[in-house]
This record gives sequence, structure tokens and C-alpha cells, in this order.
Amino acid sequence: MKTMKAAICVVILCAAGSLAAEVEAWREELYRDWKALPEPPVTPYDGPFGGNARAFVGEIDWNHPDKDAVANWKALNDYPHTAKNGVYDPAKDPRPINTEFEEAVLEDWRRMGYNCAYKGGFFTFNVGSFLKSKGMLGAIDQTLFGQNGPPPLQFDGKPGKRHREACGSFFDEGNFRAGVEAITGMGHYYGKHLFTVRDHKLTCSWDEVGLRTRAQMDYRYPMTNEFRRFLREVWFQDESPDRDTNKDGRTYNSFTGESLKSWDEVVPLPVSLDWTMPAWNKDGSVAFSAMPEVDTRLFDQPARYKLLVDFHRYYTFEFFRRINEEATKRMNELGTPGRVTCYPFTQHFIIWPGANQRHGNSFYWYHRLSAVVNVEHCWPDAPVMNLNYAITDRLAQKFKNLVMGWVWFYFGQEGFDMYNGPHDIDRAMARIIGHQVDGTHHWLYSPRYRSRDQKQRLQIAYWQNFFKTHYSHYLAHAAPLKPQIALLMPDTTGCFYRYFQYPKQDFGWTAEAFQNLQYNFHLITEEELELDPSTLDGYKVLYVVGSEWTGPVIRRRIEDFV
Repeated sequence: MKTMKAAICVVILCAAGSLAAEVEAWREELYRDWKALPEPPVTPYDGPFGGNARAFVGEIDWNHPDKDAVANWKALNDYPHTAKNGVYDPAKDPRPINTEFEEAVLEDWRRMGYNCAYKGGFFTFNVGSFLKSKGMLGAIDQTLFGQNGPPPLQFDGKPGKRHREACGSFFDEGNFRAGVEAITGMGHYYGKHLFTVRDHKLTCSWDEVGLRTRAQMDYRYPMTNEFRRFLREVWFQDESPDRDTNKDGRTYNSFTGESLKSWDEVVPLPVSLDWTMPAWNKDGSVAFSAMPEVDTRLFDQPARYKLLVDFHRYYTFEFFRRINEEATKRMNELGTPGRVTCYPFTQHFIIWPGANQRHGNSFYWYHRLSAVVNVEHCWPDAPVMNLNYAITDRLAQKFKNLVMGWVWFYFGQEGFDMYNGPHDIDRAMARIIGHQVDGTHHWLYSPRYRSRDQKQRLQIAYWQNFFKTHYSHYLAHAAPLKPQIALLMPDTTGCFYRYFQYPKQDFGWTAEAFQNLQYNFHLITEEELELDPSTLDGYKVLYVVGSEWTGPVIRRRIEDFV
């Protein structure tokens, strides 16, 4: 694989429209039904009563004389979501309820614009049916599974790290089954609490920490078989590595320089678990890697390395897609109709290419394989926000994704006065307008609502209510027009930088310059550009910045564009 030096490349093209995307019928239906909702889901980072389903007074009394009450409380602690001890029923909880407090909290929610619970404690989702009875949308759980399962394995069998609140190896059958059981249970046993669009029940992964396992290159069985399947059925779609049977001008052998006859001969390039992380010597100096004799292979065999990372980024979302398909099947077999979806919450700094590839993230595969995606719009002055929307506005329309905006504000004393500038939160949340957003998760760190943070609270309330009020009749159908400028995301280049060492300024502030000049743009991923020759159709300008490493197909696509 040769390199391409392209600091800036601007070219002109007049072309026809792009090819229509193939999207499953159920995703088309979810997309249509969600956008017809009277209100979109707007959530805080908790339920109205902490981890409780109601405003119960007092703690659980495990020595309570009513054995049925104790059994009901025991059913509450259903961490795997399999209802092993039954299903907790808030109506059978004998503790008194402070109804006056409930009304006060729900009135506060209405003023703030919240209509759906999110995460909180392990079992906060049990408040969902109560919220629905009050005209709200229920709850979206952050569903955790597989956190005690086997960890990733290095190529030599060395076990990787376990991360608290994270699933183990995505290749372990037990971890996969834990995911299927958890999402099945969320749909079947607890579906009445969940945010539901027609008969499609929605839940979410345990925010980005649940995916931190993917920051390690995992070779646990059957990784090699899955890698070969990816190359054969998804990436090249050829019958063998040496033959271009689909006539797209690409083969595994021509890309890697190998001479293989069968996909069974393909071996993933071995790199260390922490292959993107620098190491520190005893004298405090920085080394390239703790295993340089292994990790320098990425420069010796860049094509094989690129395919390894391409697969790493794909499988993160394929793992969730398979879980959702199997869970829906199981839920239906148990007698609950419809579908259940747990949409993965990826690392919030996915946009920087070096961090993106390390954590197994890909905007392209996220949109292609997940019906619901998250996008951040919380930083008023950061160029990353423009980049985020430049991706989701385009791909969400193509693959019929619902977009949950992710808002996190760390203000007040707790946040060392971040977001206390002039209209910081106003400017951040105003990004919702003019982009495709179908709901928001609000990660509000500061609980000091009634003390020093009144200005911030008012800004949040204004924009959340504005968004809710104008969603159904306008914002749900107000996706921005297609721009004439495309900015190429340097995916491959990002693979060769150490973690967080990618030169963000060139890439990020180029996007900011477009924004300041009032030039709208789309961000094109290299994955999509390689797999779909029509990706650049309709654009007049292609801007390439910081793409020192790329592949022959990308260069050919650019040449064809010119």
C-alpha cells in the first residue's frame, strides 16, 4: 500500500445523484414512526426518583414480615435481566410513597423539558411505566452485560485487562449470550417500562465505558474466522483472495502483496493488546510501544494492518447487531411481539481518527449497522461538533438512523466553572436546530439546580422545550440540504498515529474554517468511499487534509472524481 501526500486537494465535479442505500424494512418503519411521535425523547442522566420506580419513603427492609414483599424486592436485583427471581412490581412495594414530592419533581421535569428517564442506577428503568402513566415516554436503560466475562486475548494468548462496567471479549460466546439474554429480558420482562416506538422497544449500552474493552486488539477465538468472513463477505466480496470475482477492481492479494489462494490462508496481523499506546522508559522518556518488535509491523505491512483495523472497527457494531437480532427472535418466541434494540454508545471522542481506530469505532459502520446513533453537540467552541454533524446529517438520511444528541455539561463548582461563559450552553444546544436530531440524552453533572447554576439551568430548559415543541411538525423533517463540499476523513492515516497524537488542528480547524465561512460540508469516510463508488456523486468540491496514508482504491476514487 503506497502513501499519498495530500495536504490540500480541491477539485470540481458535476455528477448525478448518489445510489440509494439498502436499508432493512424494519429500520425504515422505525425511522418513519419515530419521526411521527408528538415529542422526541429528552432525558436527564437519571430517573425522577433516583434509582427508584416511585418516590418511596425509606430503605428496603429485608426483615419485613411480609414475605411476598421481600420476594418482590429480591426480584428487583435482576442484574442479568433474566427475571430469575421474578419481575419486580412497584405496585407491590409496601413502602409509603411521597406523592407530593412526585408531583413536584415531575413538574420540574416538565419545565426542564424532560420526558424520559435514562440510566441512573442499575434498575432506574422500572420508573418507565409510571412515567408513561403521566403522559411521558418511559425509560431508556443503559443495559450492562458480560462485564465479568473472559477478557480479550493478545495474539500470543496473554489475557487483556478487565474494565469495570464493560463487557468482556466481544468474541467470547458467553459474553455474547449474556448480551442476548439481557436484551431479551429488557424487551420481554421489562418492555412495559421502555421507550417504545409502536412495538419497537429501545434501550442503550452502558455508555462508552461499556465498550472500553474494544481499546484492546482482541484475538480470542473465533476472531480469525470472523476476520476471514469479514474479508470474504463484507469487504472484498470475492470467492478467493486472488480472484476479483465481483469485478470491482479489488482483491486481497493485490492490496496486501500476498499470494494466497484461499480465505482460510489469511492470518490477522499480530499486534499487541495496546498497540496504539506509547510506553514510558524508566528514565521518563517515551518509547514507541511496550512491544516495539511486534507493533512496528504495522509499518512493515501497512495493508494487512489496515484490514485488521477495518475489521476491528466493523465488529464492534456487528456484535450489537447480532445481539439485537437474536434477542428480538427470543423475545418473539417468549410471546412478546415487535422488536427490541440496544443501540451502542460509542466513545465520545470517536471523531479523532487515532482515537477512533483504537476504540473500534467507525462512523460508517455505526450508521450502517445500528438503527440509532449518538452524536455530541455539547461544546460551544469545539470544531469536533461541526465534524460530528457533518457525518450524521448525511449518513442518517442514507441509512435511516435516528440520532440521539448527547449533551454533557460539567458546570458550576463541580466543573471548575466550565460552561459559565456567555451563553455557553445556549450556543451548544442551539446546534440541534438545523441538524438531524431525534432526541437528546443529557448528562448533567451538576445537581445544584436551585443554587448557583440558575443561568445554565434556564438555558437548558429553553432549548429542550424548543426542541420538543417544534420536533413533530418541523424539526423531525427538516434535515439540511446536501452541501456541495465534501471533506475526506483521514481514517487510514489515523491508524498510524499513536493514541491521541493525531494532529487534530489541521483536520478539526479546517472544518471550523468552513463553518465560520458559512460553507456547509459533509464528512466522507474512507470506508464508504472504498465500498461505494457513488459516494462522491453530487459534490463539487472535495477537500482532503492530513491523509498521508491511504489505499489505492481511495486514490482511484479521487482520480475519478477529478
